[in-house]
Order: sequence, then structure tokens, then C-alpha cells
Amino acid sequence: SQHLLLSRDNERKRISKDLHDSLGQKLLLIKHKVSRDDTEIKNLLNDSIEEMRSISRRLNPMQLKEERITSIISNLIEELDMAYPEIYIFAEIDDINDLLSTQQELNLYRIIQESFSNIIKHAKASSAKLEIMRQNKSILVTIQDNGVGFEFSKKFNSSKSMGLKTIEERVRFLRGQLNVISNRGKGTVITIVI
Repeated sequence: SQHLLLSRDNERKRISKDLHDSLGQKLLLIKHKVSRDDTEIKNLLNDSIEEMRSISRRLNPMQLKEERITSIISNLIEELDMAYPEIYIFAEIDDINDLLSTQQELNLYRIIQESFSNIIKHAKASSAKLEIMRQNKSILVTIQDNGVGFEFSKKFNSSKSMGLKTIEERVRFLRGQLNVISNRGKGTVITIVI
């Protein structure tokens, strides 16, 4: 299963590169060929280019070598908060740069990305919080929402629930510990110790 996760990450990396190098370049060429007087089309093209870059970054967040994991995660939370104004999404993040390998950083990023995807799709929450605390040689990650909650064992054992299984596998890959507390009507708290 770890090999499958690595293969999936490599495929995302390839798609991200293709989006950036191919589609991105074509959009820039179109932008430069459009009449200077047509502001509406130029604005639409600028929005399209920025959206393509955003998708590319989400597919392959480690593509920008100068960006560090703490910054990459902060940017993800800011993007989610702006994209989903009906949910107040915020974070408190300690500096965790240089604590993990690149592959471990990618796994942590994907865990956070999947957790917030689940909150957005299923929780019906009005707020969600990410907290990353550095504690000596450990990292404590807490993802919390005030949504509808769920029954963990039922959801985890469902054949349709790939998200939770993927999170658990990535935590195992990080040699971490996962704890999920969820109560109907009271939201969910995911705690990960790495």
C-alpha cells in the first residue's frame, strides 16, 4: 500500500508538471496574443492561469524547492479559507522545517489536504482548525472541526471510505500515531503524533 501511495504521488507530480509546462505556456501565449484593449478576456486569462498554477501546486506541493513545508501548509490553509468562505478555516503552525525528509513532508501535506477535503465535503462545519506543534523531537498535528461528526469504525470499515484509510496509511508511513475522536453533532478531532 505504501508503494501504491508513492506511485500515486509520482503520478500527481507528473500531471502537475504537464499542467505547468504545457497548458500554462499555452495560456500565456494566448494572453500575449489577445488584443490589449480587451480587459475582460485578459482578466479571464489571468484568473485561468492562476487557477492552473494553484491546481499544479496542490498536485505537487514540493515543486517549489525554495518553499519550505511550514510555508506550504500555511498557504494551503489560506487557499482553503478563501475558496470556502462558508467555513472559517484557520491554523496555528510551529516551524517544522528540517524535521522531516521530503517524502515525509509530502505525506504530512497529503494527510492535511485529505483531512480538510473530508471536512469540506462531509462535515457541514462552520469552522475548522489545524494546529501543528513542535514538541522536542516530535510533531503534534491536530485537525478539528465543529461539524456533524461520524461513527469512526463504521466509516473506516466502509468500502467507500478511502480517505480515512489513506490517512491511516500515510501516518503509518510516517511511523506516527493516529487518534480520531468524532461524536455525532459535536464535530471531529484528528490527532497525529509524529
